[in-house]
Amino acid sequence: MHPLMKILLISALYPPDIADTARSVKELAQRLRAQHTISILTYGHIPEAIPDVHIITIQKKLRTLIRLIRFTHALWKHGRTVDVIYAVNGPSIELPLIFTSYFIRTPVVLYLGDERALCLTMTHPLLKVLLTSAIRASSKIISDSNASCVHVYTKSLPDKKNIVCHTPLLRPEILPFSILPPDALTLYEDSWNKYIALLNKTIFI
Repeated sequence: MHPLMKILLISALYPPDIADTARSVKELAQRLRAQHTISILTYGHIPEAIPDVHIITIQKKLRTLIRLIRFTHALWKHGRTVDVIYAVNGPSIELPLIFTSYFIRTPVVLYLGDERALCLTMTHPLLKVLLTSAIRASSKIISDSNASCVHVYTKSLPDKKNIVCHTPLLRPEILPFSILPPDALTLYEDSWNKYIALLNKTIFI
């Protein structure tokens, strides 16, 4: 049994957002809360609640500069009180991470799981600088070996810093008048069990 840790998950997206990244963050929080104390910092309004998980939200409707300042302050405030910060890539996450890295010493795990943001970053020099700086400020990087674009940012990282794995599957949807493949749920559970085991073995120790 791994020791109880305080973990802050930060992501630009979280349900009711329907993006894959949003759903994955909620799934991760639900699975980690059995072993650790979990809190979430995200942009949004009326986030979907999870029992025993504290969720801090910064309104998306605020002006960009004000929104980023408030998120950075919240990250500084809550990031100091946890053992690990687990962040999902994206410019609105990377910029606050870079600023707060000068003031708090909490280890940061940067998960390069938002492939859309990674590919967008490749076309914008400023965003490239942001992501590169965020990677440098992070203790560990988690990347999917099958994801396009990701190797561009991780190819020069030492093996000890870059943890390569497969992104966990999303819960299969049961649609009306359709038959769910018999092994779909098994594969889904197996992918998450392996991911949580990897985190507990290499990061949450």
